[in-house]
Amino acid sequence: MVSLSVAQAEAERMLRAYGDLRLHAVSRIKSTTRSNDAYAWTGAANFNRNYTSNGRNQYTAAGSATLIYDPRRNLTSDGVSTYTHQLYPVLHGRGCD
Repeated sequence: MVSLSVAQAEAERMLRAYGDLRLHAVSRIKSTTRSNDAYAWTGAANFNRNYTSNGRNQYTAAGSATLIYDPRRNLTSDGVSTYTHQLYPVLHGRGCD
């Protein structure tokens, strides 16, 4: 656990680096304002697609993609990529078909 003084020091460092920084009472960042968009993420995209689900609360289709699951209910294919999982439900790898 990080001590409050360390968290406050980190918040002050970020304040100097990023400008206008708003904190919650426990020194957690609530919001920040930046004047430089050089490192801003612009990868967001809007999609409007239909989803179909089954009785196991899994999506079986997302738009035109058909989703396939293994017996342990892990996603194994989305029609474009295949996914492999380790013994426990942890994603192990992704490959493209």
